[in-house]
Amino acid sequence: AKGTSRDHIDEMGAQAHGRAVTVYVRVLTRHYRKLFLVALSVIIALTAVSVGQYKFLVQQSEQSDYDWTVSESVQSLNRDALEWARANRGLSAKKAGGLTDNVGDVKAERTQTRDFLTLIYQHEQLNSTADIITAGNLKTICEAENVLLNHPDYPKVCYKGASALGYTQSADGRRCAKQQLSIATIYYQAWSDDASIYDKDSADYLFADSSKAELAFMQIFLGVPVIHGKPKAAPGADAELFRGHRRVCDELPAEYVKDRTKQLIKLLDHSDDARQIIGFFLSADVEKQERTELTRSNLVVSGGPLTGYDSKDDRKDEQQEVYDVLYERMELDFWEYFGLVNSNLKSAYASRKPIVNGIAGSPAVD
Repeated sequence: AKGTSRDHIDEMGAQAHGRAVTVYVRVLTRHYRKLFLVALSVIIALTAVSVGQYKFLVQQSEQSDYDWTVSESVQSLNRDALEWARANRGLSAKKAGGLTDNVGDVKAERTQTRDFLTLIYQHEQLNSTADIITAGNLKTICEAENVLLNHPDYPKVCYKGASALGYTQSADGRRCAKQQLSIATIYYQAWSDDASIYDKDSADYLFADSSKAELAFMQIFLGVPVIHGKPKAAPGADAELFRGHRRVCDELPAEYVKDRTKQLIKLLDHSDDARQIIGFFLSADVEKQERTELTRSNLVVSGGPLTGYDSKDDRKDEQQEVYDVLYERMELDFWEYFGLVNSNLKSAYASRKPIVNGIAGSPAVD
């Protein structure tokens, strides 16, 4: 009011504040049961929403040992398959073109495998029983894996040690071992026309032990038709499969994809080693259903040690810092490719319908 002193105004304010506190306390004491029930209801509702989101996230990536022909149990870890296929079984590093110039505890640059990226491919409709191995889906998988292979930082850290499959090489001369445990590798192969040149003498040259396990390796990875012949409509020996480190992801003939899948299923019974390798890519009921509802790749992201280090354990924290920076860049490229957005409130991996090739709501595979 006009002419009211400042002290009087302060007194009126204090009285109003006192009345507000009095009302607040009175409501708490008279209606504490109702307020407790309201607060409890809010907590339950928020918990239900959080659990629902968590269940969704788990549903998108949940796997178990029963999903695969070869499980991820202790007896058949992915690394077992990788080490068997990559290294010896009689195949020397020298014959494979690998680097063996290690002296004492000093290791040649990036000749030891280091970090891996497992990509699991399944239908957007998780209860779908359709075969996930189709020409169109393989093209999509191939393009997704190219996000790593074509990344400018990949040649800086890639594994380049002994490889039975050979190497890719960039224009600046950097080479990387071809990805072996990739479902794209199993189908994107250049097939020879004649298996007769791979007789026992040739097999003994390639492998110290030319057992049926090694012949299966040739049929699975090298495009050599030594067991079940050449798949129908298979890419020829002159097929262009790589440009630099990037895979050429032309759509394969549907007839070839179907016949190749049938061959792989037959090879499951060829030997225990063949089952260990092929079963990594196939779902548990593949032999009964003659189709696989999901598949996966285990990509070797990096090798060690880096340039200027004697081993993977030499100044380990320094090396780790370099890897972490490069991995973050690679992950951002994957997010961009799939249209994933990361924020403080929501993980990029919580997206329900990723964007593929700029199309909102497109599944990674059909």
